[in-house]
Amino acid sequence: MSVTTARAAPVISTPDTAAKRRVVHVGTGMTGSVALRAIIDDPALDLVGLKVSSPAKVGTDAGKLCGRPIARQTRRGTKA
Repeated sequence: MSVTTARAAPVISTPDTAAKRRVVHVGTGMTGSVALRAIIDDPALDLVGLKVSSPAKVGTDAGKLCGRPIARQTRRGTKA
């Protein structure tokens, strides 16, 4: 049996030509922080939720959790 993997084509849009995609992100560890920075930095994405596993991170701004300035239009994290 063979397994085939496919990669999704990148979504190319700008805030001027398309509505923002609303994103909920889970995880703020090593890999999750990299993904979170990419979400915050992409003007086509709107971070609307963030799930964290540590009670100490609840209520902390998403930007602060991944080494970015205060994130735009983010909601507060929730405890797992």
